[in-house]
Amino acid sequence: MCEFKVLSKNGTGEKQIAEEIVSAKFEGHELVLRDVLGSTVKCENLVISEVDVEKESMILTELPFLPQLLSFIELYHACMNSKEYRIGIESKWNEVKASGDGLIRSIWKRYWKDQSE
Repeated sequence: MCEFKVLSKNGTGEKQIAEEIVSAKFEGHELVLRDVLGSTVKCENLVISEVDVEKESMILTELPFLPQLLSFIELYHACMNSKEYRIGIESKWNEVKASGDGLIRSIWKRYWKDQSE
């Protein structure tokens, strides 16, 4: 059996968050990791970005607007399955965009330096 060491990666580095993980799945808006003993670790705003069976490692990447994105995708799938347009889909997409805009603004505020100097 292959058990994974799981690392969380964000813009400032990475840290180990679990080990001996045998399964990973989304439940609602959380990524749930289960180890060999059946214990779980719930991860918010993280997605799997890399799995390396040879190294027995799994890397999760922080995605701050994941809840908004998952809500949009759920409604998108509902529209596709029902073969009908649902009014709320545009507002869900606008939430995704607004969240992304907020991330860009925070980076700008933190790191922007006048480029003309």
